[in-house]
Amino acid sequence: MTGSPSSSSSPSSSRVGGLRASGGAAAVGAASGSGAAGGGAAHESGAASRSGAAPGSGAPGGGAAYENGAAPGSGAPGGGAAYENGAAPGSGAASQSSATPQSNATSRSGATSQSSAALGRRAALGSGAAVTTRRSLAALVDELVAREPNAIALVEVGDRPRSLTWSELRGEADRVSAVLLELGVEPGESVAFQLPNWAECVTVTLGVLQIGAVVAPIMPVFGARETAMVLARSRARVLIAPESFRGRRHAEELPAVAREAAARGLTLRVEHVLVVAAHDPSGTLRAGSTPTDLPHHVASTPAGQHFAATQTEANPTPNADLPQHVASTPAGQHFAATQTGGHPTPNTDLPQHVASTPAGQHFAATQTGGHPTPNTDLPQDVASGGELPQDVASRDVMPTGWRMLDFDAALAGARDARAPIAARRPAPDDVAQLLFTSGTTGEPKGVQHTHRTLGLATAMEAAHLELTRDDRVYIPSPLAHQTGFLYGLLLSWRLGTAAIVQPIWNARTALDQAFAAHGAHFVQAATPFLMDLVEAVEAGAPAPASLRIFVATGAAVPRELAERATRVLDTAVCGAFGTTETCLGTLSSPADAVDAPGSAWGTDGRPLAGIRIRIVDDEGRELPRGREGHYELNSPTTFLGYLDRPDLTAEAFTADGWYRTGDLAVVDEAGFLHITGRVKDVINRGGEKVPVVEIENLLFRHPLVKDVAIVAMPDPRLGERACAFVVPADDRVPLEFEAMQHYLAEARVSKYYWPERLEIIDELPRNPVGKIQKNLLRERAAALTPPSRTRETTR
Repeated sequence: MTGSPSSSSSPSSSRVGGLRASGGAAAVGAASGSGAAGGGAAHESGAASRSGAAPGSGAPGGGAAYENGAAPGSGAPGGGAAYENGAAPGSGAASQSSATPQSNATSRSGATSQSSAALGRRAALGSGAAVTTRRSLAALVDELVAREPNAIALVEVGDRPRSLTWSELRGEADRVSAVLLELGVEPGESVAFQLPNWAECVTVTLGVLQIGAVVAPIMPVFGARETAMVLARSRARVLIAPESFRGRRHAEELPAVAREAAARGLTLRVEHVLVVAAHDPSGTLRAGSTPTDLPHHVASTPAGQHFAATQTEANPTPNADLPQHVASTPAGQHFAATQTGGHPTPNTDLPQHVASTPAGQHFAATQTGGHPTPNTDLPQDVASGGELPQDVASRDVMPTGWRMLDFDAALAGARDARAPIAARRPAPDDVAQLLFTSGTTGEPKGVQHTHRTLGLATAMEAAHLELTRDDRVYIPSPLAHQTGFLYGLLLSWRLGTAAIVQPIWNARTALDQAFAAHGAHFVQAATPFLMDLVEAVEAGAPAPASLRIFVATGAAVPRELAERATRVLDTAVCGAFGTTETCLGTLSSPADAVDAPGSAWGTDGRPLAGIRIRIVDDEGRELPRGREGHYELNSPTTFLGYLDRPDLTAEAFTADGWYRTGDLAVVDEAGFLHITGRVKDVINRGGEKVPVVEIENLLFRHPLVKDVAIVAMPDPRLGERACAFVVPADDRVPLEFEAMQHYLAEARVSKYYWPERLEIIDELPRNPVGKIQKNLLRERAAALTPPSRTRETTR
């Protein structure tokens, strides 16, 4: 991949199974995590602008309305993110979407016609002027290339610092698009990629979007089970994967993915795998050293036959076993191809041996049964070494029909595709993203978002927080998750500012590079990222002087942590709440510190402009402020539907088109949302509901507690009791059971609500973006001995 130094300033078969659209500042609040997420936690943020009531809220202070009906900065360059029609979302007639969830009429490209149910739901979104988004996400980048081609668009920090201008970014993306078009990718078809926060992940994203295809990101930490699920359900023919990342060899794990799919009865339609070279300096193979056509030719060599690369300085010597393109490999260049079952896999030991082979000598690895057979063409020093043959023989069998291609080499050979790219430009209501929820609350669901819903989400947050093109966006959250993808990458495109990506999280790297060197101003990330930054600064690292706003998402941020982070980082910490399905619904903002001093602390923010929220009882009746109930919202950023699951899509909405979040919440008198728990997280102790979030927040304040989560454990008499899992602040001095009881008594908490079991653990289980996996804690609690009234601390 090309690019400037880091600075601050072949055709394939037709598509099979494409995507079907289916069915000094003060801290301002505390975020809570939603139960749904794209491979992780939900996306959240929320706050009110200074004008007061939210449209449709029915009460002063219930949300945010723009004083002039337009987003800040909509009229001047660099003024921020403007709504493209000058009006806030949801201020009028319904947005007219051209695609709907789970229509039965599916075109070849995967788009669907509208259903009456979806039209009805869309018609219920918003109240006021029409929502119109005239641009696709890729069009945002086109405008920036035209306006300021040499401005920095992307910075990668870490072990391989580099940057790209807007012109370079689109140039790389154009090459990705050209390769995908050569492979037969059609509009509406999902392209899966399992990439870390490398610059390649950004160019792939743009390359997919600008030809009307759908991004289907897979978290890099996902194993064979999760990866097989996404590949099968997305029906992706093209997968882009790293050669290796953080000690894992993703490309070599693909046979395990295929076996997992077969064992679960899942059908994989993968035909092409583009392998992105590893960036970590561990001596691993760089796939870029291998010609693009090599995997295809090697794959066509039957297992058990000889495979040889004859090397001469000028003219390769023909060989009966030698594919022509392999013969053209320059002398001395690394060369890797293991022959296993007819398909090659990268090998870390192979390049060193081959690279040391004198030019003009033959090299052959013969695959017979599982042990290579010596070959007269094989240099004696290699033939006598046990390391190479054993390593070659041990490679797994690649799935039949999967063509392995090198990403860098494929892009290097790509043709100019500007004209065909322009001809494939997507419409605002085309599906742009397929993101699977984390599955922490049940079966992972494929959430479909359009260019419009994602574009509106970024515009709404940017306007709400008054972000401008001067606010560089830092992205430590995975780009394969909605937090990093939507409120990191796409937000930076909306603002026209640089995105700063970090592949491997390290607080000191963030402070030294993202903030000190590159001047990041805004970050949206899960609570653990915030805590790590605070602890690093408290340990002596320099504070992030450039940081202006940290929107904390993914899990609840206790009031104490928000106050501590505000003091230590000298930035505004904003609470937020949202879901993968709806994007952010509520968000705090720095303005709340002026408009409602103190009232935003410990809340999940107020509705963004154009979003309506309500709390209802079990029968669906709306409850007054101050009463706990089921949290529902109505937003123009609501997803299109769950892929292939019209039943789940229908269940997710009320008859009048409001989305059921599955959360319990209260709206206070100032209009701030307080998430009190997931419906599935409720602890029913003998008919009495335990206020889980309230007790967790109390325990978090205890000086011996670093982290805490409370879940239900089965009880034969009461049905359920509360079990507290605590991570100690100091492992040498853990919280004792009696001390916990005394502390809650001092806080005047009803004894009925006290946890009746205390488990001390090293860390809480979290998904890749920081959301606590309470389902795992419930499983652990269910295996424990039923508690007595005075259970001692256990570990």
